[in-house]
Amino acid sequence: MGIIEDVLGTLLVGIFINTYMYGVVSHQYVTYFSLCFQDNWRVKSTVCAVFLLDTTQSISIIYMAWYYCIENFSNEIALIHSLWPYPFAAITTCLTAFLTQSFMTHRIYRFTGNTFLCLVISLLVVASLGAGLATGISSWMVKSALELPRVRPTVLTWLCIQVATDCMIAIVLIFILSKSRTGFSKSDTVVNRLIRATIQTGFLTSICAILALAFFVTSPLKNTYAIVGMPMGRIYSLTLMDTLLSRESLRNIIATGPGHSKQDRESSWVNSATLSGTSNNIQMHIQKEVFVESVVVEEGPGSPRKFDSKYHSKSMIGIAE
Repeated sequence: MGIIEDVLGTLLVGIFINTYMYGVVSHQYVTYFSLCFQDNWRVKSTVCAVFLLDTTQSISIIYMAWYYCIENFSNEIALIHSLWPYPFAAITTCLTAFLTQSFMTHRIYRFTGNTFLCLVISLLVVASLGAGLATGISSWMVKSALELPRVRPTVLTWLCIQVATDCMIAIVLIFILSKSRTGFSKSDTVVNRLIRATIQTGFLTSICAILALAFFVTSPLKNTYAIVGMPMGRIYSLTLMDTLLSRESLRNIIATGPGHSKQDRESSWVNSATLSGTSNNIQMHIQKEVFVESVVVEEGPGSPRKFDSKYHSKSMIGIAE
C-alpha cells in the first residue's frame, strides 16, 4: 500500500470509530445527569472532566481529518508532518485512563479495605499517567513522522504499564466479587451482573491497549495503531459511565428481585439491603443473622420431652449504593 493507505486510511478508520463511540458515551452522559444520581462532588467532577476530555479530543482529531483530507487534498507531503492533535490525543487518553482507573481503585478499596493492595494499584495508575504524559509531550516535539522511532521506548513503556494496570484492576475485582457469592438468588444475581460488567469493560481496555502495543511494535512507521489508539480514551469513558449507570439496574434487582429460590423462601429472614444515594459506587456489605431452631429431644419411653435450641448463622450480601 502507498503512503495514503498506510497513514491516512488507518487514521481515518480510527477517527470514525472514535466518533461513533463518542456518540455512545455522550448518550451515557445525558442518561447519568437525567437520572439525577445523588453522588458527591468528586464523582460528578470526574464525570464532567471525562466529558470535557472526550469532547476536546474528538473535536481535535476531526480537525486533523479535515486538515489532511480537505486542506491538503492530494498533498502527500503533508502526511509526513505530525499535526498537534496526534500527541494531544495521547495526553487526553492517559488523563481519561487515570480518572477511570482511580475511580476503580477507590471502588476496590471500598470493597476490601486493603490499603496495601490499593497502594500498589495506585502506584501503577500514577506510573501509567506519567508515562502517558511523557509520550504526549515527546510526540509533540516530533515534527516529522520519520522521527517517530525516537519516542518508541516511551510509547512501549506507557502501553505496557497501561496493560498491567487494567488487567490487575479487572482481575482483583472479579476475584473479590467471586468470593462474595452466598448461594441466594437475589444477591448472586447482583454479584454475577457485576462480574459480567467487569469482564466486559475491564478487559476491553486491556485488549485495546494490547492491540495498540502490538500494532506499534510491528509497524511503527504506519498509523495502524491509530485504529485502536484514537478511540482508546472513549473505552475508558464507557467503562466509567457503565459502572455508574449500572447502579440503577442493581437497585431495581434489589427492590424487586428476579425471583427467589426454594432455599430463599424457606429461610426465616429477609435481605435488608441499604440503598443510599450519597455514595459514589456500589459497595458490598456482609450481613450475618442468627436464628433459633427448636428440636424436640426424646430421652426415653415415658420421659418428658425436652427442647434443644440450635443456632444457625447465614451470610448475605447487601448492596449499598
